[in-house]
Amino acid sequence: MGEPTPHNPPESPGTLLCFAAERRFYGDVIVSEREVFAGPDVEPGADPARELRCPEGEYNIAPLLARLAEPPELIVVRADASMRAVPVNLDSAKAPKVLLLGDTHHMPRPIRTVLAYLRRERFDLVVGEFNRQHLHFFREAGIANIAWIPCYTLAPCEREPVAAPGNALCFAGQAGAYHPYRRMILDHLERRGAPLTRFYGTREEAAALYADSTITLNVSLNGDLNLRVFETMAAGGFLLTDRLSTESGLPLLFTEGEHLATYDSPESLDAQIERYLADPGAARRIAAAGRAAYLRSHRPALKRAQLRAALAGQSLPDELTLPPITRPAAARPYGDDIDGRAAVYEFVQELHRVRPAARALVMPSVDPRFASDLADLPRLTSDRAATGPASWAIALCTVNDLWDQSLLGAIREGRVEFLVIVNTWRDAAANELLARVQSVGLHLWARRPVLAGVQRPRAEAASL
Repeated sequence: MGEPTPHNPPESPGTLLCFAAERRFYGDVIVSEREVFAGPDVEPGADPARELRCPEGEYNIAPLLARLAEPPELIVVRADASMRAVPVNLDSAKAPKVLLLGDTHHMPRPIRTVLAYLRRERFDLVVGEFNRQHLHFFREAGIANIAWIPCYTLAPCEREPVAAPGNALCFAGQAGAYHPYRRMILDHLERRGAPLTRFYGTREEAAALYADSTITLNVSLNGDLNLRVFETMAAGGFLLTDRLSTESGLPLLFTEGEHLATYDSPESLDAQIERYLADPGAARRIAAAGRAAYLRSHRPALKRAQLRAALAGQSLPDELTLPPITRPAAARPYGDDIDGRAAVYEFVQELHRVRPAARALVMPSVDPRFASDLADLPRLTSDRAATGPASWAIALCTVNDLWDQSLLGAIREGRVEFLVIVNTWRDAAANELLARVQSVGLHLWARRPVLAGVQRPRAEAASL
């Protein structure tokens, strides 16, 4: 894939934006004052100097370039696992190219889908927005020049703080099929009679609600650092959000108790709501500090400058600088099958999305990088031995562990829901694996890595 060449674009380069979502979801300026937005939802009668309609799915960028009045000085693509509208044949364009990495915390094969695209198309810079904890997969896969600019496409409505908010507790946003944990939290609050105002509307209306509420609640979709964190602070609201992993980057940007408050269970959420409704002055002080931190470090103009700096090979602020990868070395010479590790992580990540909490077992013989990957899921608890009466949503093992009596006992007693057999292509011949899996009463669903079913239908294993 090679090292990309640093580029020094002008402050407002002529930019082609290749996005999948509608233009209205973004701010007036995304990258440059001189930008043309291309997307599949652009209306046929739109001004071609500002907006161009592109096909859905993968499309050749060359015809799109031919419709521009002049060649772009910069091309910015925003892609996520949906791959709803992404250009190919990017080498036909001479301008430097940036990929904004969108959602990789849900949808089928989210990390591997974008990784496959990056292996086919060369970008000069890849910018992570919402999932800093996933960037190591791309770096380990050899994708060069990756930067973290949290919530780059943020388009907040900045407001002055309200001295005496008139609303107690609010949540603004979606709570549909993609958000089971969020629905569970909101339903919990409504069952206990919390003074919750739920709202779904425009950014401007949401910002007004944040500013006029003692507490603004955030519930991430699946451990992601989402836009609502910054939108709440920009509006002068007091943010109460679910606790994320260290690798998500949230603790690097904001300090708990100083800029925001967090919770990690329905019970701790109840306690935090009770605390800050009883002490609104403390909530206002934290809100003011959070707003100051936003104004100092996270306004959209600052993020645009950071993108230009990263593209030019310049350093970003310390809190945004990605450290060397420190995942543990493999315990045995398995090689670097990053796709296999990503497949396991994606499967467990999906379990994490749909459940309020989960427990995983990673047997000691398993490459320790698997355990390190799973540590980035904040509501997942991991064990390294099959001891005691515990139950596990998922267990990771090698073929040799199928002779471990403690693991077999847990499987036979119904205390393991899913079993993933990793590194099998190195540990055993296929016929040996098949024979052993069948001998312990498991059903083999897939290979590399192998998901062995305990009591679940094949359909639930499709993402692996």
